[in-house]
Amino acid sequence: MDINSRIVAGALALLALSGCERADSGATGAAVTNAPIKVQGAAVPQKGQTLALLPGSAVIVKVGDIEITKQDYRTYFKMTEALYRNRHPSYSEEKLKAAAARLRIAALSEILSRSMMKVAFGAVKGADKELFRKDLQDQYVKTFCRRGQKFGELRSAMVDADVGTFFDKCFEDDLRVKSGMYAAHSNELTVTEADMKSARDRIATYNARASATNEFIQARMASALRRIAAGEDFSKLAQEYSMAKDEGCDMGECCLSDFDDEPDDYRTAVAQLKAGEVSDVLENAVGYDILKAVKYTPKDKSSTGAPTWHIQKIHFEKPFFFEEQTDEELKKDLEKEKRDALLAEIMPKLRSMAKVEFPYGREIFQGKAGKKPQPGRRPFPLPNTTK
Repeated sequence: MDINSRIVAGALALLALSGCERADSGATGAAVTNAPIKVQGAAVPQKGQTLALLPGSAVIVKVGDIEITKQDYRTYFKMTEALYRNRHPSYSEEKLKAAAARLRIAALSEILSRSMMKVAFGAVKGADKELFRKDLQDQYVKTFCRRGQKFGELRSAMVDADVGTFFDKCFEDDLRVKSGMYAAHSNELTVTEADMKSARDRIATYNARASATNEFIQARMASALRRIAAGEDFSKLAQEYSMAKDEGCDMGECCLSDFDDEPDDYRTAVAQLKAGEVSDVLENAVGYDILKAVKYTPKDKSSTGAPTWHIQKIHFEKPFFFEEQTDEELKKDLEKEKRDALLAEIMPKLRSMAKVEFPYGREIFQGKAGKKPQPGRRPFPLPNTTK
């Protein structure tokens, strides 16, 4: 099989990193056969039996020449569960248990995807893994980490030592096949002078629009401040002016610790508010706020004795501006943009090319003996190929 055919056969797996929360949305068109094959060390189970009845060495899926055993699948499931728990630390055990069926499907989807990627790109010559290590780390963070968590902290979520070792191997496998795909399409990823000029023009146009938006927002803030000074009802003005109406414009009872993520001058302004007072415009990373202390309690009834404020807020979003970039910085951004575009272009063309064999049938992954899929639904989704 030549490299183009292998690429077509394997790139279905590129969205293995799309995360377990999306792996249960179906995909169609892949060629799948359930023809039984002989598996050493395990008798083919009778109809209605489940995955639990098979030994760990039983080959339950074949992707090309790659054989996936029950033990492989179980390890993937443990890793998928650990990543899910890491992303949702506040979920109760009941909620995690309710997600088990979806996580089983996610584990199967991911193990299939990685296997197909190995077939397609695992042996591409000239691939430089280190070029894309940070790129892949950022993708892992976006997919598996909770807010504020770094890639280095993700590894600690793998409490089981064997699963942790397996996680490291999966990352290196992903890095090898991803760099292989980019090496196979290197001509399409070259940034030209025309690309650079086009990007500069786009940035200039965008920043001009952002500047106009910022002038409008500044005028709105000035208008709101004038009406507040004139004695108009703050809560009504918040409903009229605030760009964060989904928060109800009312933050409720707050302690100073609720503002720990804000800049120091923001926290200082909050600490100085007394009942009925309105702050100046306070700036943070995402925008501008005008706060009113509806009520101030010097000390609450908690053991900390911290003061509390009942805060109402008018929020204005800060428009995004592209910062000045050197040619080298812009080139790196454009290269990543081209890589992302390559994925988006390649995915729809490859969905029908994957061939997967299930020696014991797909039904063993359903989780209950004899359970049949609903009419019109696939027994389980193939690797997701949509964003």
